[in-house]
Amino acid sequence: MDERYGTGTLMKLPDTGTTYRISEARASRLKDILKKEYGELPGS
Repeated sequence: MDERYGTGTLMKLPDTGTTYRISEARASRLKDILKKEYGELPGS
């Protein structure tokens, strides 16, 4: 996830060769989920 632009990319399994751009709101929500599951993220 790119903090500068507020966007991110997502890979859907099992097709890990395709990436999808996600909006700032979705990137923020995904970051919140990761923090909840794994604690503070590196670089946060």
